[in-house]
Amino acid sequence: MSNNHNGQSREIVKSWYNRAITPPSESYDYFDRFISLWVSFNCYFVSEHYVELNEKYKKEPSERQHIDFIAANPEYNTIYATLLDAPSFSKNINKMLSLLQEVTHYKGKVADMRPDKIENEDYAKEFTDKNSFSQFINVVYQVRCNLFHGNKSPYNDRDSRIVEAFFEGFAEFCNAIYQKGGYLP
Repeated sequence: MSNNHNGQSREIVKSWYNRAITPPSESYDYFDRFISLWVSFNCYFVSEHYVELNEKYKKEPSERQHIDFIAANPEYNTIYATLLDAPSFSKNINKMLSLLQEVTHYKGKVADMRPDKIENEDYAKEFTDKNSFSQFINVVYQVRCNLFHGNKSPYNDRDSRIVEAFFEGFAEFCNAIYQKGGYLP
């Protein structure tokens, strides 16, 4: 973590994270919570890594470039590996893995739901190795992409189960990195 953040970034990350963890109303479902959590995470990775990625790419880094950077970063990999020793996180990861085997079209993968990609398994993001942080963060990102671009429905039981399971595991990961980075007490 590079700690490029400022007080405003810290407050934005914290407020969106709190909105995800403690929903403002009973009607705030896991879709809303996942979106709030992603907004928090997006602000986090921009505040932490924008400067170094902007210098690397000589232009504004894309969200995909941020995710690739995080997936390859040893510090995030270590945090993830440490979390796997925690019973609640391990349980959430196992639930995610099981669910992907049970309910997805491409077993163990989340399909890229863009019209020109949905029928091609090569674009699906795999999560079959519990110990792979890269698989974890990339499949969370694919769920985010499908949700943000209108291809996950709260009225579809399979989609609801996936978003809920991924929210739980991703929330624990975010909590750990936010605490380590000084975003949460």
